[in-house]
Amino acid sequence: MKLKLPDWKDPKIRLKLIFYGGAAVVFLLLSSTIMLATTSSNSFCNLFCHSMDNDVNAFHRSAHANVTCMSCHGPGELPELLLEKAMAGKEMLAEFITGYEKPINGESHLAKEFPSEHCERCHAIDIRDVTPSSGLMINHKKHEEKGVNCTYCHNRVAHPKLAGYENYLTMEGCYRGGGPEGEGEGEAEAQTESEAEARGCHSLAAGAKAPGKCEACHTKEFTLKPKNHLAADFLPPKHAKMAKGDREYCNMCHISNFCQNCHGPGVEMPHPAKFIKKDHGTVGNQNPAICQRCHLQQQFCTACHHKGFDETKGPFGRPEPGRPAQHPLLVKAKGAEACFKCHGPTYCAHCHVTGQKSASIKGP
Repeated sequence: MKLKLPDWKDPKIRLKLIFYGGAAVVFLLLSSTIMLATTSSNSFCNLFCHSMDNDVNAFHRSAHANVTCMSCHGPGELPELLLEKAMAGKEMLAEFITGYEKPINGESHLAKEFPSEHCERCHAIDIRDVTPSSGLMINHKKHEEKGVNCTYCHNRVAHPKLAGYENYLTMEGCYRGGGPEGEGEGEAEAQTESEAEARGCHSLAAGAKAPGKCEACHTKEFTLKPKNHLAADFLPPKHAKMAKGDREYCNMCHISNFCQNCHGPGVEMPHPAKFIKKDHGTVGNQNPAICQRCHLQQQFCTACHHKGFDETKGPFGRPEPGRPAQHPLLVKAKGAEACFKCHGPTYCAHCHVTGQKSASIKGP
């Protein structure tokens, strides 16, 4: 049976076809516009895709709270936007059903790939006055020439102060392991390109992507020493705790042999297990002044080597007015066998007979 097509020459039929065809086009355009606007809204991104309440709440507290998600995350041209939605829809639906990995983009790897053109839709860097914090010099042009995109540094600008994310717009973020690790300038260890990428930018180490010298980013009047270094108890003991907890924080300003320049040769910092268990006695005997730079109190050694000593009852060695020496009481209670693990047989006699302490723990 042959299909009979409408007679286009008939004015009545032609009018109906134009009317219904036009209505269909208008409906498609209107529904597409509504669908595009809906799927590009912040509410849709949060409720139907990412379900990331913490990130959205942080966004509402940011300087970008009055723009939509797609203003930054979406491509600028309509054809590209439609194509991206078609390509990403399937993947997002699968992740929505199976669950997104949290925190989303925790390593900020997407920040390294985020095109600067998206930011420059609003922030035209060529005509915009850049006002860094007091004491800082930020050369955006130099970063741009080196291929550093905006969000490589401004990674938390739209979703600030969230647990689980590092903020790279800090000095720690600029360095963040920023170069090959070495014993000093010119002594960098070999590393692959991917390892170099992961390490970051600024560093004092040789082979770093960007300089680590203070004057590269700070003005002359800027106070270089951090506030925590000015505390009365920073040297010691706070700096030691800081160094043990976060060596990369120290390495922003100090190359790795900086500690040895102060603590002396043979004293690796922080102390490795071998030094604590075996070598510290030898170093302390040969040059006790090195140990005393940090361990100023005699009780530091005594607390470990003279078990049972209670400093509240008096000094361990020589008596003080109203405070008797404690070592005779310990020897009387436990015997002298433990003493001779460190001291020679004439050590006690040298002190008790001559009245002068031996120059060596082994005795004269």
